[in-house]
This record gives sequence, structure tokens and C-alpha cells, in this order.
Amino acid sequence: MYSKKILTRIMLCLLAVVSMFTVVGCNKGETPISESYIFDKQLDSIRYYFEQGYPDDWTLKAGNDGNYIKKIEQYADGSKNQYINDCGLVAQLSPTANADKVKYSVYSLKYPFMRATGGDFLLGLVGKSADYPLEFNNLFIEDEENNPRAAFVWSQEIEDTQESIKSTTVYYNKITFQKVPYTFTVDGVDWKGMMFVTVSKEGFYVITFEAAADAWDANYSTMEKMLKDFRMRGWETRE
Repeated sequence: MYSKKILTRIMLCLLAVVSMFTVVGCNKGETPISESYIFDKQLDSIRYYFEQGYPDDWTLKAGNDGNYIKKIEQYADGSKNQYINDCGLVAQLSPTANADKVKYSVYSLKYPFMRATGGDFLLGLVGKSADYPLEFNNLFIEDEENNPRAAFVWSQEIEDTQESIKSTTVYYNKITFQKVPYTFTVDGVDWKGMMFVTVSKEGFYVITFEAAADAWDANYSTMEKMLKDFRMRGWETRE
């Protein structure tokens, strides 16, 4: 009788220990990411702390060894800024069959901004903040010769007010973005763009949808779906 009671207590203790480890999980650096993924193909950018899914028929362009495709060290006008010591184009994706007309780009700027919000960065990107002089078309440029987008125009006027900033707020995959459309030209051809900015762990990300005007409508929904499969990460590893 007593031996059975002792055995039962031992089994209960063992179950409690197992349950404890199940709740705690793996140690730091080995915690699996539990989110579901939309796309099977995933760029896992350990260096810049994000993951980006993309369709099978799209082509990924990324830097060697996880580095920038293009490191941005100064503005297109030649000026420098304390904020852009670690800034660049991390990844660019395009449909394989239409790579010259459609581009989904992810830029990262790492800097220990103190209490800056997505609205602060937005105002800087549209040229409305002296505190954060981070003008989008003077900085976040893919061109190797650092030429800004030609005939660039914001399609939405942004003011330094809470109402104006709030009007740009959108949510994808539980991440808050500020979203602003724009237009520009490439070799005289009209293009459309959409800029998304969100605060990261060490600065912020700028993600752009860009496409020739005649390819915009056919590809926008795919790019939006890709944004829904963008997530920030820490030291986690995927299951």
C-alpha cells in the first residue's frame, strides 16, 4: 500500500518537472518562433533582426554573408549625418518574370534613437522634422551611384499634427507602420511607390513597394501579402 503511494508521488513529481520545462522552453538563443508563415520561402536576416517571406516565383537579392546589398553612408546630395553610420538596403525582391518593373525593398537604419516614434521617423522621412533629418528620397536609394528617384512627388501631404500622422497608420502582422504613397519616373517612365516605416529594436525599417505604373495594380496585392509575412525577430530560431 505504502509503496504504491510513494510510487504515485514520485510519478507526480516527475510530471511536474516535465511540465515546468515545457512552460519554460528552450534557453535563450534557442526559443522557437511560433508564428505561422504565409510563404514557404523566408529570408532570415539574423544581422538585421527580421524575417521576410516571398513567393516561389519571386527572386531574392541580398548582400553577401547577410550584409547590406548597398551600404548607405551619405545623402544623395553629398551631405553626411550622425544617424547614418549603420544604414543600407538589406534585401530586394522582384517577380522573376518581371524583375525590371516591380521591386519590394527592405532598408534598415540602426541607431539608438531615444524615445523616437514611428510618427517622428515619418516626419523626418517626408522632410518635416529638423530633429530627424532623414529625407526619404535623399537617403533610402537603391541606385549604386546614389542618384535620387527622378521627378519624385509625395502623393499625400503629411503635416506635423497627430491627425495627419494617424491618417498614415496601418497594421500588418501585428506591426504598426506609417504608410505614404509617392510617384517618380525611371528613364522617363511613370512609376508608383508606397513607403512603410516602422520602429525596430535598434532604429527603424523602411519597406518600399515600387512598380512601373502599368504593373502596379497587378502586383500590389502580392507585395501587400509579403508585408503581412514580415516580422521582427530577436535571437529566436525557427521551428
